[in-house]
Amino acid sequence: MMATRWCGSGGPVRRAIGALTPAQCLMAFTFAAQPVCGQSFTSAFETDYGGWIADFADYPAADSAAWHFKHSIETMPNVTPTQKGLRISGDNFSDDLFLFIKRKVTGLVPGAEYAMTVNAGIVTAQCPDCLGGDSFYFKAGAGGTEPKKVLASGGMYRMNIDKGNQSRGGPDMDTVAAVYHDVPGDLTPHLMHFGNAKHPFRFHADAKGEAWVILGVESAFETPVAWNLADVSVQFAGTTGLRPGPAPVRFRQVGLRSRSLAGRRLPLNPGRLSP
Repeated sequence: MMATRWCGSGGPVRRAIGALTPAQCLMAFTFAAQPVCGQSFTSAFETDYGGWIADFADYPAADSAAWHFKHSIETMPNVTPTQKGLRISGDNFSDDLFLFIKRKVTGLVPGAEYAMTVNAGIVTAQCPDCLGGDSFYFKAGAGGTEPKKVLASGGMYRMNIDKGNQSRGGPDMDTVAAVYHDVPGDLTPHLMHFGNAKHPFRFHADAKGEAWVILGVESAFETPVAWNLADVSVQFAGTTGLRPGPAPVRFRQVGLRSRSLAGRRLPLNPGRLSP
């Protein structure tokens, strides 16, 4: 995993005062109207989870063994050159299963607001015109509360944060994209990239300067499901001094994508908003 910290109005390339502590960054913001310190990190999942914790929610506790939950580092299918990634899988018996990873972030300015952008490489064989092609949704969020599954009424494991449900986002997670590739009728896996650069997720660090990042997929189709996460990049930028962007779209906001075919990674046009 690679990590970077910076201060100032730019991104990681502006490293002139990158050694400042969070307290010093807050002082710089107070007297110079500059954004607070930022951070970024990338996880490639070649050898380990890179600090991420995998789990599942929206399933009955009583017969969880029958759902065949599994997560491990595996070779990503049909990706050239060969690379490994994090594979999270299970049998979705309810038309509503949530697979997620979470990671704790430290070294932020206590109480400061940040804008989080995410770019995730996901390998998917789901084509846009296939059955269930618009029923797998990638979500991202962050906040001071550790996201975890809790036993709720009816014996179901639910999340302790408001992630929304299926295609809809919630206060604690935005829907980034419906996950499928762009080749009609093709059941071959493709490496796609999904991001929220146009609509960063805003959150506040807690009193200790910490936060939890959560990424997940909602499966709304009753079938065995697998989330092949080849890589993920996360960036935090202090919001002070930044122009407010458009309001986040919390319904199937599709980010930029690319695909890998026959060893070539080809750029595609920005994704569309699904109907």
